[in-house]
Amino acid sequence: ERTFYYRVRTLGASVGGAPGEWSDPVSATTTPYEREGFLTEVQEAGFRYSYHFAHPVSHLPREGIKATNSWGTDMISAVSTGMYFFNIAVGVERGFITREEAAEHVYQALEFLAYRVDRFHGAFSHWMNGSTGEVMPFSPTDDGADLVETAILAKGLIFAREYFDQTNAEEVEIRKLADGIWGQIEWDRFIDNGTMAWHWSPQHGFSDLPIVGFNEAEIAYLLAIGSPQHSIDASIYWSGWVGQNVDY
Repeated sequence: ERTFYYRVRTLGASVGGAPGEWSDPVSATTTPYEREGFLTEVQEAGFRYSYHFAHPVSHLPREGIKATNSWGTDMISAVSTGMYFFNIAVGVERGFITREEAAEHVYQALEFLAYRVDRFHGAFSHWMNGSTGEVMPFSPTDDGADLVETAILAKGLIFAREYFDQTNAEEVEIRKLADGIWGQIEWDRFIDNGTMAWHWSPQHGFSDLPIVGFNEAEIAYLLAIGSPQHSIDASIYWSGWVGQNVDY
């Protein structure tokens, strides 16, 4: 075992500014490696970012950690939101929070996604504002739907619907909201030249970026085929995804 001592201080309002006062010294002592403890530590770190650093308005996980960087603390990503639901469940199963605390947090996040966020034929943008729900453009022409980000978010919605399966009013509403949001995604509107399109903008139309892989984007085809209300024909998977991947 080894014990380390450290202290911190701020660097001032800008680079070169007057530093702040040193904090009181604190210490940390190493412990022998233990697999379960290490796993818990890693899982808790991921959970704490999703839960404790969630946006105060939307309750969604933030993309940036500083107000001074190019992202800012209002920026939310759709794909991180999809992962958020799994992290919250880990928090419950590991005892970091109660199920009731998790349900309250998820319910507020789903209400924001359902009623505040800009959507395009049900699909989400790559980035959204955590205070207003408005699109934060990923690029000058990517200011609308992002199908791959939407698919990963939808995967989280389906998980939330299945995980929060109790009969109390809040979990019933979670299932209703999650199912409604994912069911409203109009996958069949995002077919371009026989392939699912990655991006679509109301101002710029389809981007020249078909969803091909193999990579994480395959989930967009699978969810589109299984959509309860806006499904695509399974043949598009073979002509669009498989047909354009000659190295599979």
